[in-house]
Amino acid sequence: MKAKKSVETPIQDIKPITVQPEAGQRGGMKDKLVPVLVALVVVAAFAMGLMYGKLSVYEKGGVAKGGETGDAQPTNQAQGPEEPVQLTDSLWQELLAAKGQEKGEASAKVTIVEFTDYECPFCGRFVTDTYGKIMDDYVKTGKVKYALFDLPLPFHANAKTAALTALCAGDQGKYWEMHEKLFSTQEAWSSGDPKTKFQAYAKEIGLNTSKYDKCVTDGQFNQAIEDSTALAQKMGANGTPTFYINGKQLVGAQPYSEFQKVIDEALK
Repeated sequence: MKAKKSVETPIQDIKPITVQPEAGQRGGMKDKLVPVLVALVVVAAFAMGLMYGKLSVYEKGGVAKGGETGDAQPTNQAQGPEEPVQLTDSLWQELLAAKGQEKGEASAKVTIVEFTDYECPFCGRFVTDTYGKIMDDYVKTGKVKYALFDLPLPFHANAKTAALTALCAGDQGKYWEMHEKLFSTQEAWSSGDPKTKFQAYAKEIGLNTSKYDKCVTDGQFNQAIEDSTALAQKMGANGTPTFYINGKQLVGAQPYSEFQKVIDEALK
């Protein structure tokens, strides 16, 4: 007898065997997957909402819930909170008693307190657009006393050094000269190591550079900066720039007209 030839099936013709779940099993798997997918969508939506909220705060130079801090990095106009905060009388008196950098008459009817960050772009915008007008119209005329405190934000690498530089200049009676110099050159020193630039500014405004260098190296005013930051937090100033006009909070690089409105109301 002749042996039967075996028929080989080509490999590409062999179909993989799959086990299909029964109808009841398929439904059970769907029932289990749906809640998981829904939960993932909810978590993702929450995370995106939280991120958007933080970015919105930073863009507005305002106050985030939970004590987060920020300033406005983009070029959009900073906006203040919808319902401005009015400090209690005890907090306002504590703020008035604190030692900041001051301009104007001690007897002025209105006091403006600012918490600033030298690296904050909105603080720079305020100095460029509004600060000079307030000085001319209200401070130099004896109507307003102006007090400045430091609030260097943690994500600004050179802000604390800049604050120390200004205070060391103030130790030689040149605080406001350094204050204006730092803001007018903000873009030049905001990145990299600003030490050489700050030394040049110190020489330019007429400081004793040896005394200035020692003040900075020794961190002579580090504690004052920390105290100022703690004071800002106590007052609820979590973003920069933040202002208090006779206790009424105004946040961000607001236009001059907004300051004018609050100041004139306080002068009545």
